[in-house]
Amino acid sequence: MKLDVNDRLVKSYEMYTGGNYAGALPELLELVNEDKSGYAALYLGAMYYLGKGVAADRQLAENYFKDASEKGIQSAKSNLAMIYESKGAADKAAELYLSIANTGEAQAMYKLFVLKNKFPSLSIDTETVEKFLSAAAEKKYGMALLEIQKRELSGRYGVVRKVKAVALYPIRTLAILKAISSRVSDKNIEIVN
Repeated sequence: MKLDVNDRLVKSYEMYTGGNYAGALPELLELVNEDKSGYAALYLGAMYYLGKGVAADRQLAENYFKDASEKGIQSAKSNLAMIYESKGAADKAAELYLSIANTGEAQAMYKLFVLKNKFPSLSIDTETVEKFLSAAAEKKYGMALLEIQKRELSGRYGVVRKVKAVALYPIRTLAILKAISSRVSDKNIEIVN
């Protein structure tokens, strides 16, 4: 008796996370070929991107991430956006980050800010990017908190906030480090940062 799609995916995921890529590969390929699972495409994309159990093939990885992204898998969208960003396709990356940021995901909000600073001619307006940076900081996303703190310390938000930032610097820095370290245990499969 053949397992249902979810059981097959769980079994493949356990092999994948256990380092048994050769065991996971056939089932993942079958699930993708049957067009049954965006997560199977995500795992295959990661395997091909990183060369885990297969020869590294960035184009094939990108194709699998596109497939998973089209099926609504947020971490596949994030991986695809990072690939586009690394290729200099900033508008494609921004479109994906914006899609993810609009769901409330803090890392994507921050990535839009980074992308706009890296590519100033990006079609997304600065005001939108600034709002997303503030929203990411409100969600306690560590890198966004660091950026806001840096701006406060530079006096960008006025003297009062600068004085307050200087006084709170040690306490905030510990809180920011705690926020960043808590992100390390994230179980999403993201291949590039």
